[in-house]
Amino acid sequence: MKKLLLSFSIGFSLCAAAQDYELPANFRQYFDYDKNPQVLSTDFDGDAIKDLIVTCESEDYGYCLLVFLSSSYKIAGNYFWFPWESDMNYFSFENGELTISSSFGVGRFGKTLKLKYDRIIKNMRLIEYGESYLGNYEQSGAYEKTIDLVANTFTVNDQAGQLSLETVTLSNIEQYFDYFLEVGTEFMPDEESEMIVYETDGETIDDEEQLDIEYFEDEVDVRDNPVWLVEKIFEVANTAAYYELYSLCDPLEENDGDTRSICQIADATEEEQSAFSGIFGPGTVTGDVIYTSKTTAKVPITFGYDSEVNEEMNVVLRDGKWYLYSF
Repeated sequence: MKKLLLSFSIGFSLCAAAQDYELPANFRQYFDYDKNPQVLSTDFDGDAIKDLIVTCESEDYGYCLLVFLSSSYKIAGNYFWFPWESDMNYFSFENGELTISSSFGVGRFGKTLKLKYDRIIKNMRLIEYGESYLGNYEQSGAYEKTIDLVANTFTVNDQAGQLSLETVTLSNIEQYFDYFLEVGTEFMPDEESEMIVYETDGETIDDEEQLDIEYFEDEVDVRDNPVWLVEKIFEVANTAAYYELYSLCDPLEENDGDTRSICQIADATEEEQSAFSGIFGPGTVTGDVIYTSKTTAKVPITFGYDSEVNEEMNVVLRDGKWYLYSF
């Protein structure tokens, strides 16, 4: 739903490299702000015919990965798919292994899947699952986890353990995602962070309490206020002063494509700008800011032509000012 900004100007047919395959009716191909697809078309199953993996969207399931193997699609029209809540996916194929590398949330958490075609079961088999977490702003809680599904072992940082798993393929992979997250949690480091304390006329408000934005209005620069930042999007959508959005995105450029599309709307066509205004013009902040760390927060919002979309805008603090990060 949050890709409404792009849907008015981009078609969702498969790219030219994948015209041998047809998306199911309830899926549409995902394109980033630069109108680039996330797709890889090469021979996964060794029959000299190109296969396909592609990032798609579904109104029912959100982001999904679809895989078409010529060896099963050409014969019976079969394809494989699973929900995969990331719009930052990178595909590669080397030495017979398909690697899917993905970033989630604000980009500090990542997953990697490695699959290889098994001629006996005639499917792509998951041979390795990986997780990486960068930790909080102070890098506390960071870890690397790898699950080797061939040797049935796992490692979390310098700790190791043994597993007993059946064969995981594209047909049953989804049911294992929660299990993979739980593997090795006993070895994961605790994420420690100091309490955020705000000095306010003799009072202290820690990060477990909800902050009263109005309390700070007259005491700090407006850019110290996540609500002001998000409401600026809605204001510009109604005033058409699109150039004012240039400076709202993360100056370190770690923000996602959705927020980049907002900040760069001044460079878009008149049709795209008109659609942007129609989508974000009715937008409102619908609740209190949720401070998730010293430098990150979430702002609940509603937007859309009929205010039908409920989302959270993720923002990041850089040098004392809040910037758009993802949503």
